[in-house]
Amino acid sequence: MSGDDNPSERRRADEALRESEARMRAVINGVADAIVTLNEDGIIQSVNLATTRMFGYGADELVGRNVNVLAPESRRSLYDGYIRRYLHTGGAGVSNREVEARRKDGSTFPAELTVSEIRRDQQRLFIGFVRDLSERRQFEACLDRLHKGRLDLMTNMTTALAHEINQPLAAALNYLSAARQILGAEAVPNRFAAESLEKAAAQVLRAANIISHLREFMVRGEPNKVERSLHALIRGACDLMQAPAKEAGVAIVLLLNAAEDQVLADQVQVEQAILNLMRNAIEAMSEARERELTIATSLDEGMVRTDVSDTGPGLNPSARSGLFVPFASTKPKGLGVGLSISRSIIEAHYGTIWADDNPGGGARFSFTMPLARLESSGD
Repeated sequence: MSGDDNPSERRRADEALRESEARMRAVINGVADAIVTLNEDGIIQSVNLATTRMFGYGADELVGRNVNVLAPESRRSLYDGYIRRYLHTGGAGVSNREVEARRKDGSTFPAELTVSEIRRDQQRLFIGFVRDLSERRQFEACLDRLHKGRLDLMTNMTTALAHEINQPLAAALNYLSAARQILGAEAVPNRFAAESLEKAAAQVLRAANIISHLREFMVRGEPNKVERSLHALIRGACDLMQAPAKEAGVAIVLLLNAAEDQVLADQVQVEQAILNLMRNAIEAMSEARERELTIATSLDEGMVRTDVSDTGPGLNPSARSGLFVPFASTKPKGLGVGLSISRSIIEAHYGTIWADDNPGGGARFSFTMPLARLESSGD
């Protein structure tokens, strides 16, 4: 190879470098995020097209100016401190954060700032990637309004249903009372019929109490709590679910191992929350070969934990995030309010409710409630 080939090789290398730089500029200018290059003093060295579109400045208006020109006046001292903190901490807590940014026309918007650094010709440079969060915040606000609207709708529906249902319930109770009187007047009363009427009347009264308590809860948002045994509430719910469980071929197993179970609770509401979880578990096992519903309690740092586990198919991964969302249901005819109401009840009792996989297969819904002695003392 002769020395005459060197100039052509250098030309090819220079052309390749220019092409590479052109491709890089095209990529940088094609991204939606603003990209701003700064030196250690916070002076802007270069910007991409997204920066000019996002902030309304021309590139020549930004290059050579301090980066705090992109911040509201009240926030400029914070912008000045970002690089100092980045240098001091090595980027910890500074490299990715949400900030308030300012356009040329003075309007502000929320933005996500990510910072990285490079070295060029012994010079330390910082690259800021800015993402406009305005559309995301608008979308989140829209979701919040939709969620609030659905909750308001549920409150209105509960109030309306309570008013409408109480009337036929009262009528049914009157008919049951009349039937008991007629039956009692017979020469040979039918004991089994009398017991059935008593149970029917008790269920009608319970339905009226549930509706009344739920209505008060939806309107006031605060349950009427007194000290009760959580184990007694669980047993009460199980008594009410014995018949549906037997009909579905489900065995109910109680492992009430919490050494202390006194909680401040609204009996009707907490029983209803437990019933909702039990009913869901029974329905989930409709196609399962083994059908066992286990309710277990334990103590967990001043809280009583209750686990309601089934042996069904388990939780659908795609539906996990919406399990407790009002009106979100995986059931063809489900209203999607049972778990939402259960969550509202448990949280109103200063507890937490969640769902995960049952270690033995199936699903497990768990909730905690504070012990009465700790809640009363304010500990």
